[in-house]
Amino acid sequence: MWVLRLKTTSSAKTAGALNLGAMSPAPCTPFYQFLYNLFIFLFITSLSVYIVS
Repeated sequence: MWVLRLKTTSSAKTAGALNLGAMSPAPCTPFYQFLYNLFIFLFITSLSVYIVS
């Protein structure tokens, strides 16, 4: 299970980890999907940094 998850793309992993893939407000265009994934990535990064510090 985890090996299959690691083989997917990071954006798919992020969306799958947060279960936001189905209820994603971003359009299906690649550019907006990239911005949406970038926003999630920055949110997770800042949240983890906040937890560590």
